[in-house]
Amino acid sequence: MGNLNYGKLKNLISTNILTVIFSLLMFVFYRNYLFEFSNADFKEHYNLLQQALADSKIIFPPLYYLSLYFADIFSPSKDSYLWGAVVLSVVGVSIKFIWAENEFLSVFEKNKSFILALASFFYFPFILHHSWDAEWMLGNFSHQIFHNSTGLLAFPFCLFLYSEGKNYLLKKQYSWFKIWSFSFCIFLIKPSFLFVFPLALCVLSFIYKINSPKEQKMVIYYLVGTLVLIGLSYFFIYSSQFSHYFYQTGENNVSIGVFKSWQSYSLNPVKDFIKSFAFLISLLIIITYKKKVDLELQFVLLMLLGSFMIFALFVEEGERVYHFNFIWQISFVLYIFIVTIFKKIFTIKFNSIINILIFLGILLHVLSGLRVLAKLFIKGNYF
Repeated sequence: MGNLNYGKLKNLISTNILTVIFSLLMFVFYRNYLFEFSNADFKEHYNLLQQALADSKIIFPPLYYLSLYFADIFSPSKDSYLWGAVVLSVVGVSIKFIWAENEFLSVFEKNKSFILALASFFYFPFILHHSWDAEWMLGNFSHQIFHNSTGLLAFPFCLFLYSEGKNYLLKKQYSWFKIWSFSFCIFLIKPSFLFVFPLALCVLSFIYKINSPKEQKMVIYYLVGTLVLIGLSYFFIYSSQFSHYFYQTGENNVSIGVFKSWQSYSLNPVKDFIKSFAFLISLLIIITYKKKVDLELQFVLLMLLGSFMIFALFVEEGERVYHFNFIWQISFVLYIFIVTIFKKIFTIKFNSIINILIFLGILLHVLSGLRVLAKLFIKGNYF
């Protein structure tokens, strides 16, 4: 019994040390990325903040800018805002990694969970065949948004919100206070995840008659409340009083434009979709054949479908038309989808040939992600 306890303790300590090493490596990466490359959008956000402060205005969504502001005023360093951005980014990616690790821990042992969390984190569309100077990101779909400061800060809250929603659907312990709190934080950082999460939660809650009628009313109230938040986001983001720091000229609005922004960046949308999703769809087909698509996976798939519908149908006008701002909900949900798919596929027993094929598929996509990270570290750009 004593040996078993010592073994568990040793396993726990070694894996936690690896997680700390991962966070330290991310710190080194962001220290280099933010301080060495002037094209990082973190610096642009700080310049926007300084302009807004000079004009006594607020930039919406405000939470990331408030975080930079407090980092600036409480640090004696002349580069305090950059150090603040480094810390916020490292915290964001570390929580993102730890969340995946904890998801795998519900099924697998510690070391396997750590490896699968690494694979999920670095998973990227297959770009190993692209030249070093090619555009790797635009036109593809990825959860890796190392360059986007607000997306990095919003990611943990999206993952926490999903976990609470999943617990509600699976009739585990959940909290409406947490659901509302995480939703409000997302509203104040980058509201994209709210486009899909509330509706998916509401639809599945009523299809499967989850929990009591009183709780189902709470879901309706939540859906209505988040629609109000989205409406407020629309007003604040597209009001000239708040948006002129980003876009000085042209009309800023939302219209219907089927795949307009995607077609403007992708030379071959079908090819880019295959690079991004062919392997994941193959794993999904295997899971569907071998096992029932459970409520957890249905939840993620419904959010992913909603994310694509929004991306496909809507486009911003004016100077925003080529900024791909209706893709962010795909990035958030795609990470959840990858983690969920990996969690399901590795509980199925296959023969050695299929195991090798799955391993090679994951390896190729992970190597693509590591290549992206290397390009960012060396050149500061991967678009």
